[in-house]
Amino acid sequence: MANKNILFFLFVLIFVIFISMNDSQAKTGVTLNKDMKDVLIQVCREASLVAKSDLNVEMRNYLDENKENYSTVLKGDFNGDKLGDIALLVKCKSKNTKGVRSTEKLAILLQEAGGKYRIIVLEEYPYIDDSIYLRAITLGKIIREFDSSKKIILRNIGIERIYFEKSSGVFYWENGQFHYIQTSD
Repeated sequence: MANKNILFFLFVLIFVIFISMNDSQAKTGVTLNKDMKDVLIQVCREASLVAKSDLNVEMRNYLDENKENYSTVLKGDFNGDKLGDIALLVKCKSKNTKGVRSTEKLAILLQEAGGKYRIIVLEEYPYIDDSIYLRAITLGKIIREFDSSKKIILRNIGIERIYFEKSSGVFYWENGQFHYIQTSD
């Protein structure tokens, strides 16, 4: 009987640890619903998600060779309100005197009560072929600023933006807004 109780206790403990780990991590592979797409129009009229095929050849080769966890969409609670937010790289087409040009924007869809979303654009990148991707940084992780002694402990899931062969940094929520810390050059 004691062995059954111990096994049951271990099972419950492992289950609780598994659930808490999943709650503190973001997920990839999000399907955008109509409300989300309607909000994206606020970023640009012809918005679409950046695909792996949009990246330059060097970046695609790097991701394939290193089995890097590549994503242009992350889902998680980025601002600590217990609602599912979405971070995504958006490709925007615009026309100017030189023809059609594409840019990328890092946008966050923050879910509000009632299931609606509001959008925050964190960064804009002028050339689509610059090869940017996202990774989730786990809640509680210590992040150190590049070339500085500054460090922070993430209170919510962080969004690491990797600018291939240029720099990387983490966007994190604190005091009601997103902040940025550069982590590499």
